[in-house]
Amino acid sequence: MTFAEGFYEFFRACPLFAKKNPLNYNYRGARTGQYTIDSAPSSPPIQRYMSGTTINEKLIVLGSVEAYGEDVRVQLGNVIFYEELEAWIEQQNRLKNFPQTPDGTVPMKLECVTDGFLAAVDNPNAAFYQIQLKLTYKKGGTR
Repeated sequence: MTFAEGFYEFFRACPLFAKKNPLNYNYRGARTGQYTIDSAPSSPPIQRYMSGTTINEKLIVLGSVEAYGEDVRVQLGNVIFYEELEAWIEQQNRLKNFPQTPDGTVPMKLECVTDGFLAAVDNPNAAFYQIQLKLTYKKGGTR
């Protein structure tokens, strides 16, 4: 299992995506209602131990193209989805239910780095919303 596969399967299992259009990976579609998990640059290990074990972070961005306009119900609906997603992620973290990770790694924490926010307005009728996430994991340990 790769990190990409683990994140994809983790979010496919989220009940908020049950009624949603496609969940993609590193693909931002042009139509509204499309969701993407995008890889983001991650830093080198944040902690190194004498044993060779390291603590690392993997960053991703989960985003979507959503309807956009003057109707406040549409705007609120977009924001509410991301608030519910953030609450679901926090719940999964408390339950220690993490995305699967590659062999030789052990997930430790999944957290939201940002709230869901309006990142870009693509045209008068569509906007891109996103939330940034960080998975902290141990490498070199055993599961």
